[in-house]
Amino acid sequence: MARGRMLSKTISLDEKVEALSCDSARLLFTWLIAHLDVEGRMYGEARLVKSIVVPRRNYSLRTIEKYLNEMENLGLIQRYSINNSQELGTFQQQKLNNSQTNQGKVCQNIVKNQYLFAPNFEKHQPGLRKDKETQSQIPPPSPDLLRSKDGVKTELVPPKRSLSLKEKKFNNPLPPKRGNVNSIPDFIDKELWNDFLEMRKEIRKPATARAQELLIKDLEKLKAEGNDPNEVIKQSIMNSWKGLFPLKGGQDGKARRNTGPQQSSGHFRMPTKAEYEESIGTPLFPAGDGE
Repeated sequence: MARGRMLSKTISLDEKVEALSCDSARLLFTWLIAHLDVEGRMYGEARLVKSIVVPRRNYSLRTIEKYLNEMENLGLIQRYSINNSQELGTFQQQKLNNSQTNQGKVCQNIVKNQYLFAPNFEKHQPGLRKDKETQSQIPPPSPDLLRSKDGVKTELVPPKRSLSLKEKKFNNPLPPKRGNVNSIPDFIDKELWNDFLEMRKEIRKPATARAQELLIKDLEKLKAEGNDPNEVIKQSIMNSWKGLFPLKGGQDGKARRNTGPQQSSGHFRMPTKAEYEESIGTPLFPAGDGE
């Protein structure tokens, strides 16, 4: 077996490698390449992978099994098993004899007879000379030997991983806010409505989505009472009002007659002297009084 394997620089841009859940998984995969035999195969049991590839790394067997499953789901490797007992190759047997883990000496025989191979091994090993290397001691995979939990070969699916907050926002955009331009009735000028909302922002009273809904309902009521909704909006913009109120002048442009104290939007206002005299029909101080 060769002392190592070629690592193509395209691995830095490989989407499947990037899809692995963490840098530890990527490290295991890249180090694993160096231990593949002339056919791109090696032992696939987590315990043996640890002892051969990462003997000095503090990875648990469960963690290594997880990383191997990720690689398999992404199509970076394929694992398979056979029923017949297989002996370890001379070179890797020597490695196992000399390696130890936190759990003691690694078993020197394959317990589950699991193997793995890299499907794109030869593609990334352009200088491979099979005639100069020792023949593979691992049996080749076949369709009926491909490892599958349910006994049937399944499609390769990338492993699920937790998404970052940025990815969640991108993948699940917020629903459109209520009261936006698209939900404005046709009788309201959309450009005028946007000007009104912009004015609300300038007076530091921005309208929330719920507030916009209520304002539109107010406009519908005012329209039913005979007020032009767009003129109502213009009136509020000109006076920097945050609300929408009946027009000060009637639809014919004439001023409405004031019959007493005015009450608008629930606020009481004292009448002016002229308004009071007009309402009672008599001046407060007739000419000649007090002379």
